[in-house]
Amino acid sequence: MKHHIYNIGASHRSANVEFREEIYIEESRIQERLQATKNAFPIQELLALSTCNRVELFFVSEASDHNLGAQILSFFVNKTSVDADKIMGSSHFFAEAEAVHHMMKVTSSLDSIVIGETQITGQIKDAAEIARSTKCLGPILGRLFQEALAVNKRIRSETTIGSKTVSISHTALDLAKMIFNDLSKTKILIIGSGEMARIAAKYAYSYNPVSLTLCNRTLEKAKAITSEIGGGKAVALDQLDQELMAADIVIAATSSPQYIISQQRLGAIAPKRGHRVLFMVDIAIPRDIDPAIRLFDDIYLFDVDDLKQVVDENLVERKEAAKKAEVMIDQCSLEFQDWLAKLHTKPTLAGFHQYVTDLLLKELEKTLSKEICSQLSSEQRLALTSMMEASARKISSQAAKNIQDTSSLSQRTELTEALRQMFLEKEK
Repeated sequence: MKHHIYNIGASHRSANVEFREEIYIEESRIQERLQATKNAFPIQELLALSTCNRVELFFVSEASDHNLGAQILSFFVNKTSVDADKIMGSSHFFAEAEAVHHMMKVTSSLDSIVIGETQITGQIKDAAEIARSTKCLGPILGRLFQEALAVNKRIRSETTIGSKTVSISHTALDLAKMIFNDLSKTKILIIGSGEMARIAAKYAYSYNPVSLTLCNRTLEKAKAITSEIGGGKAVALDQLDQELMAADIVIAATSSPQYIISQQRLGAIAPKRGHRVLFMVDIAIPRDIDPAIRLFDDIYLFDVDDLKQVVDENLVERKEAAKKAEVMIDQCSLEFQDWLAKLHTKPTLAGFHQYVTDLLLKELEKTLSKEICSQLSSEQRLALTSMMEASARKISSQAAKNIQDTSSLSQRTELTEALRQMFLEKEK
């Protein structure tokens, strides 16, 4: 049985932020959904990646197509509002070489909004660990994951793709500089305590603002960030209104399923601020800030999709490095496909060798049972058996060599399948 690699998913390239919010699944639910999905479909291996910019499944199965992939993703998400038909219109589907290439491209951040960002690599590692802990990460996806990490490491060391630190969090503050020329004269409020909030806090602190406040539902987590970066103030979420009154810049990056800042909440605060400009960036999925706030005077609100415009302006060098990285990924992808082809070839070649051996020894046994051979000594019989076994090895070895020497991966696969169909299926 030959197993194939597939990928179904929706990202910032195929779907808008509203749809990505619908299919987003919290990390705490992934383990349970992996197990349920693997049990519900003919899947041998399964890995799920759920971030603010993408929800994707990589899976190994005997056969699949976009429609079945959409059914699998819909079942995995497990939300009544997201069916397979809805997914079909906003998702990509990759099979075999394309799926392999995509995994490497995602891991190396070439498919990220910000090319060269490092956060995605950690997210892939976490996804693989969850899949491994649920026994959903088998030899094929496990090998692909390791190869993706290896090519990412090579890209980082051999190109300038990561020479300038850029991320969604950095881009948010770069965008703020377009409104406030000097961030050292601003008061910055960051809501959240996750990785994106931590990066934003660290980058914001480097501008030496008038004040930097970390606001989070769990005060201890906010304090951990201020301690790590060496400055700033940590407050609990019940002080958010007070901090919004004082802030010039707000970056929201929580994992809350509801709006942290609703239209009503800010509507009550805005008049008390006078006409001071408030710059807000929502880098959370699901969103933390009600998009209706865009209608307020003196308030600028941007979400992750808006950041693409700024990202594009600052990524010329990384795009050049990405061209070199694509070449490396192409090479690594081909090498993985070659390994996978050999993985599929080995059982067929081993089966063919056993088939030839059994056939020759069976014919030898028929011959030795005849009266003309009755006078042969045990040494002579053993010599004939050894000759037949050697002949079987030569025949199967020649078949293996002919297949492996074929330069075309697709032709090698076709020859292997032909060998299996001609000699092994008949033996079942």
